[in-house]
Amino acid sequence: MKRIEKGLHEHHANLQAAEAAKQSLPIPDPQPVERPFEPEVVTEPPFATVNAVENGSPAHEAGLKAGDSVRSFGSANWQNHENLRKVGEIVQRNEGVSSSKERSTPFTNSAS
Repeated sequence: MKRIEKGLHEHHANLQAAEAAKQSLPIPDPQPVERPFEPEVVTEPPFATVNAVENGSPAHEAGLKAGDSVRSFGSANWQNHENLRKVGEIVQRNEGVSSSKERSTPFTNSAS
């Protein structure tokens, strides 16, 4: 029993000595971490919400879904859409254009 007691005392003394030595070491100043430059992504606020999408329509082919928020549509965005009049003009200019590569109406959307 005395051997166990002596072993426990030595063990705890060693732990205390190790902790004291650890605390007495100087803490190095953290070095600044260099991170690669990442440009800030500015997301325009949405100016319209899609109510419905007809199957087979250009909007459907482009992946729009009901509830999507429209951030830009061609040259129209939240600053210049003029109560969606500009969106109508862009759609009219592209009526009958069937290839998505030929359309000049790129849009940016996000799910709500």
